[in-house]
Amino acid sequence: MSDKYSLKYGSLLIFLLVSPVLLLLTSAPTLSSDCPHPDLTPEELNWVENHPVVRLAPDPNFPPIEYLDDNGAYAGIAADFVYLLEKKLPLKFEIVILENWSEILKQARNRNIDMFGAAVPTPERLQYMTFSRPYAEFPAVVLVRSSADHFPTLSELRGKRVAVVADYGEHDYMVRNYPQIPLDVVPDISSGLRQLASVRWMPWFSIWPQLLFIFKKMVSLTSK
Repeated sequence: MSDKYSLKYGSLLIFLLVSPVLLLLTSAPTLSSDCPHPDLTPEELNWVENHPVVRLAPDPNFPPIEYLDDNGAYAGIAADFVYLLEKKLPLKFEIVILENWSEILKQARNRNIDMFGAAVPTPERLQYMTFSRPYAEFPAVVLVRSSADHFPTLSELRGKRVAVVADYGEHDYMVRNYPQIPLDVVPDISSGLRQLASVRWMPWFSIWPQLLFIFKKMVSLTSK
């Protein structure tokens, strides 16, 4: 593929958070790999005794934040936090494998899972999930062809179709703040990558780590 692409940083900062239904984990002290077992309050200990297993559904295709590796294991930045929590707290995290992020949100609303590994707090999600403080933040960016006359702001994309992943924070942000911009909604990043590799290109709105992953995949695809 000979086309080159350029990035413009948007004004949106995406916050990634552990998002338990209950406040047990959010009230736990900051953890590190060498910290002692954290002291839990009687209320927290009682909750653990009654809920020894927490069902966590990771986004299977959101690298490097969280994803399923080639062996189907939970991996990524969020996974590292979860494994550390499991090591330091008397809890077991059951990893529930679902097809995509939209299905994960559906199962959370239906109370079939208890926790996200990484998510953006949106008005709709706050109706049924409790969010901790953010443990990471990344800038949102717009990816366009380098042949574009200039880097567009989001408001300048009116009339142009913009690609977003279904139900991601960027999708919700665009719907609420730029309803005049038509969206090409894809079910996951792999589907977006296939569009990106085709002649039917459009601006892509996502967070910076995801786009680094896209570039890496594009290099891999074009070098074969």
